Amino acid sequence: MDCTVTLESDPTNFTLTATFADGTESPHSAPFAFFKTGSTDTDTVNASEGTDSAPVIVLTASLAEDISPLTVSFDASNSYALLQGGLSSYTWNFGDENSGEGALITHTYTTAGTYTVLLVVTDSLGNQSSLSKQVVVSDVDSTTVPENAAQASDPENSDASDGGTTDSASGDSALVNLHLEVGDVVVTTAWNHVSFEEPYEQPIVVTGPPSSRDADPCVVRIRNVTSEGFDIRIAEWTNQDGVHDAERLSYLVLEEGRSLLEDGSMVEAGAFAGNTTWQNIPFLSSFPSVPVVLASVCSINNDLPVIGRGVPSTSGFSFLLQGAESEKNTEKAEEIVHYVAWEPGQGELGDAQVEAVSEAATLTDAWEEVAFAENFLQAPALFVAIQSKLGMDTVTPRLGNISREKCKVQLQEEQSLDEETSHIGEQVAYLAFAATAPVRLATFNWTYNQDYKDEILGFRVFANDEELCDTYDIEARSLSCIMIESAGETRFSIATIDAEDDLGATSNIISYNTGAASPRLATFSWDFEQTEEKSIAGFAILVDGKTLCSTDDPSARELTCTMNQPTETASFTVRAIVNEGELSASSNSITYTP
Repeated sequence: MDCTVTLESDPTNFTLTATFADGTESPHSAPFAFFKTGSTDTDTVNASEGTDSAPVIVLTASLAEDISPLTVSFDASNSYALLQGGLSSYTWNFGDENSGEGALITHTYTTAGTYTVLLVVTDSLGNQSSLSKQVVVSDVDSTTVPENAAQASDPENSDASDGGTTDSASGDSALVNLHLEVGDVVVTTAWNHVSFEEPYEQPIVVTGPPSSRDADPCVVRIRNVTSEGFDIRIAEWTNQDGVHDAERLSYLVLEEGRSLLEDGSMVEAGAFAGNTTWQNIPFLSSFPSVPVVLASVCSINNDLPVIGRGVPSTSGFSFLLQGAESEKNTEKAEEIVHYVAWEPGQGELGDAQVEAVSEAATLTDAWEEVAFAENFLQAPALFVAIQSKLGMDTVTPRLGNISREKCKVQLQEEQSLDEETSHIGEQVAYLAFAATAPVRLATFNWTYNQDYKDEILGFRVFANDEELCDTYDIEARSLSCIMIESAGETRFSIATIDAEDDLGATSNIISYNTGAASPRLATFSWDFEQTEEKSIAGFAILVDGKTLCSTDDPSARELTCTMNQPTETASFTVRAIVNEGELSASSNSITYTP
């Protein structure tokens, strides 16, 4: 008998029954498992203890052979008991003097070798089965990194300086002065040039994930990294139409080399030539703990988009260049890859609050919230990177809403080979920067002729000609922005965002001066014996003994006064005005300290 079925899960358990001539059925047989074509490495065993009642083990491993460090996910959740009561325990020995419990478990091998993993499954009656599996972990010989790897060229970067082409494996661990720039940029499918605030000798550029204004998969492409700046754009994968809405992302620039922060933590920036074979990229010297590693492809030697996957350890990281899934067997040219490794921790760097977390969360293709270790004063510039290789389909992080407390992240697969986008959980790290200067929430309102709304993408607010915030809602007429409070005058304007993210004409300019005395409305409330109202003429508010405002309503219990913002400690009191015009004794005082 032949049957054709579609397997929806891996594995799928089947049973057999016999149907008799009178229409009755025999009891079901013991279950047996089938697996989808192309599934991960799976083993099944039954009755390893020599009895027909022992549990059936179904074991799946994500990867059983790769370079160090190798993280393997083991899944025995589809194992089952043949007797009533179910399974009671899953005991693992990973072969490297480490063990664990549970049906689903992940283990990382940091040293090369061949390891025998032993799983013992016990049912509720004490029956046991065991299954062993080999895991092979290898070191990458230094010859697998091309000699003079970082000399890979970018044909569209002939005018670039040597920035970003120093071999990070040179072994020179001399410290360089920290020269850092963090910024945000809006990118489209057209090349956009970003200029550095100050020139660099050997600039290393990495970017964070793009926003998700357009839900289609995309990749960030960078070229022409020079001492003065770089070019950047968004690209879609081969199966897409190439049209993509503008996205916002953060970029980080560092001088190549290794720097020591004020708190003693380490930062390293370097470059190498990446290819489609796993490489072991050593750090100039080891970190005390596994750092956050950010990597960006900074050349365009391949016409079609490529991304990088990295898995860090304390001594270096493994790296693989990937194209679309449909191009797995297509040869790829080497690309210049820039990386930044940042030691985990929280603190301040100049006027910025910095947070580096190497094990932030395990994320999948579903949108998930990631809480920051500490709240920021404002939404940070955010860099999120995958730090594992549990699923090897081409995948990139995408950012959703970013607030002072948390962010939303999704791991997004492209669909050039198939429509499937599910992705196994990957370890994700982040690096975040936010200003520590006092911030204000400013709300801007404007009018716009509806006749021209089809010609714009949105609106952007500027402060002293610098981008402050924007909206891509063409119906918006109000926008609240968090801004750093600065001394002196700030000049605000609003401009439309036209096609290709160009800017239209600006609005009238609004000037705000924080140095001038700022009038404020202050509201005061008090209690007063109602039976005594006939004996008074009203109430007066005093600040440091001087009258601020008054009311001639004896029944009033609240009064709003206009006052300048106090610049030093002030004491407020409420007094009743007696019929002769004199003031009563003071109420309890309220002290205000700016």
